[in-house]
Amino acid sequence: MKKKTLSLIVGLILVIFSSPAMAHTLWINLYESFAHPPGHAIVSLGWGHTVPMDDLLASKAGSLQLATFDLIDPDLNKTTLPMPVLKMEDVIETSGGMTAQAGDLGIRKLSLTDKTKPGTYQVVVTSKETFFTKYLDKKGKMKMAVKPLDEVKD
Repeated sequence: MKKKTLSLIVGLILVIFSSPAMAHTLWINLYESFAHPPGHAIVSLGWGHTVPMDDLLASKAGSLQLATFDLIDPDLNKTTLPMPVLKMEDVIETSGGMTAQAGDLGIRKLSLTDKTKPGTYQVVVTSKETFFTKYLDKKGKMKMAVKPLDEVKD
């Protein structure tokens, strides 16, 4: 009996003090508005560590390559949405010492019309496989690369 109680206590402690591993994650944000009938939805892509938006889809911290970006209608027909333009934009210095950078987060407006079929719509996005490697170079300096470990030199 003592063994079961001890196992339960240890298990609870592990659960209490555990935390999920956080990595750059891709997700879909959807905001609906019916302020102007018949209404619309705004779709954007989230990327990074913190919902709803944490980083640009293309940044020095790690870029994402999308494979698909689709709207699925109630009859399960697929419409391809325009892909975000994923390119590194110039970083500018601001007068206050911050930096600013533009980027496309896949923001798309989906407007309802009198022809809109009733039912459930889905927005689906998939990314291509990517690698993000953190390593020490020959001089012991921390480096990061957006490629698999076997392609890292030095």
